[in-house]
Amino acid sequence: MSPLSILKGEINRLGFVSGEKISLLSHFTENVEKIAVAVSCLDDFDTDEDKRTYLRYLISPSELLTEQELFRTVLPLPILHPNTTTTNALSSSRKVPNDPLKSWDFLTYDFNASLNLNSNIRKYNRPKNIESVSASENTTVDWFLRTMEVFNEQRLIDLVRPEKWCRCEFFRQTVKGHPGFIRCSAENTQQLLRCEFTRLLAVAEVKPEWLIRSLLGEEELYMAYNTAVTAVDDSTDVHTKYQKIIRIVRQMFGYMVINDMRFGLLTSYVRTWFFCRQPEDPNNLYISPAVFTDQNHTSVRASFLECMHYFENLSTNSPNNVSRRGKQLKYMKNYKRNQFSFGDVLGSGRSGTVFTAKLFGKTGALKIVDLYKNESLLKEMLNEIEIYRGPLKEIQGIYIPKLLKFGVLHEAFVFIFTSFAELGNKLTKKEKQLAIEGLQAIHIRGIMHGDVRLENIMAKENKLTGKNCVWWIDFALSKIGNVKELDRELFELKRLLGISIENS
Repeated sequence: MSPLSILKGEINRLGFVSGEKISLLSHFTENVEKIAVAVSCLDDFDTDEDKRTYLRYLISPSELLTEQELFRTVLPLPILHPNTTTTNALSSSRKVPNDPLKSWDFLTYDFNASLNLNSNIRKYNRPKNIESVSASENTTVDWFLRTMEVFNEQRLIDLVRPEKWCRCEFFRQTVKGHPGFIRCSAENTQQLLRCEFTRLLAVAEVKPEWLIRSLLGEEELYMAYNTAVTAVDDSTDVHTKYQKIIRIVRQMFGYMVINDMRFGLLTSYVRTWFFCRQPEDPNNLYISPAVFTDQNHTSVRASFLECMHYFENLSTNSPNNVSRRGKQLKYMKNYKRNQFSFGDVLGSGRSGTVFTAKLFGKTGALKIVDLYKNESLLKEMLNEIEIYRGPLKEIQGIYIPKLLKFGVLHEAFVFIFTSFAELGNKLTKKEKQLAIEGLQAIHIRGIMHGDVRLENIMAKENKLTGKNCVWWIDFALSKIGNVKELDRELFELKRLLGISIENS
């Protein structure tokens, strides 16, 4: 096979979007002498992500963007035309959210997360020909999917399980109802390119901006809904407007319920709302303030694309609204007693005894809860597992222990097995600061620890550097918190550490 055929095969296999593919083929058409060198260099990379990064560097390096630059791109607003076509807003579920709806502090968490986007490595292509289009309901879906393809999917394709935004027809065997579009993942890039999706991550619905503007004006969606559900039917146009608002929200909520999703999205092309349900009370619905498509990054807010980036991370880490204990336990692996080697007792707390243990050659901290005896402790254990696997996954081994294993022990106990650190002597000044940084890292991901005590702060010596790192443990009571709750928790930590609030 010729070097050109090999190179074209790799470009197709690696899943470059159409614009990138055209740029790469144009580059090698103009630089035929570089084809053999490029093929040889590709063999030196171990992962597909590294191969994609290398090829992107070859396409006019000055045009490559960092993650931060890509997601701070400001999109144009569409050209709006009057429209009188009808739009469907029937719910796929009889369930309705609890009243009143709650405001989701999404923008605060998102802004904090946006500050951590990579600003050093240039690996993403600069999207070209970003044009506004007429925004009917159908063109809104097309625009949204096209925007996600040229921006977000440059990143999503590099994930361990690559992801894609698409119409629900591509995943019809799993998607219930008829949402406007969805986000799903595959086991590898080849399956993604063949649309062989294995997991649904989020559902989304579209309503034309002319309709949204006529119903809401500039009012926030959750406030308009709360007004609508308490309004008295007076057979006026105002009441008709209220009923339309109720149907739109309940339609989105219905798609989330019937597909067991924690997260959803409603967009009108011009503005977008992010929806969230909580496992501990899935009938409570949280809705973010509207995010406008042309919203840029400032010193106090994230851009629209940064909001999408954060939403994608949330729904990747914890897409399903696991509201039933049985469903969560159903997929847990059962381990036998003789697979564990138990060691000393590390400590005892409200949720039971913690042991040192060894499993599959790894030593760590083992916490177990009786599967049938104490429902509340079991619920807390399952919550802790989900917190580790979901929103705090990225900071394992940095600010919290690593989740090594979890499952069922001998069909009698649920366990969580993590790397451990021994509590040292009184925390040093540096360790106190690390404890604060760790809690802030948890808060940036929207999580309230829920049990801030010195006993839940562990110091561990890094054997390579000789320096100590500080981990937070025990997330049994953790949950998504609002800004006031997170601030209050940070204040309490500083008080416990004896740090002056004025000087911190």
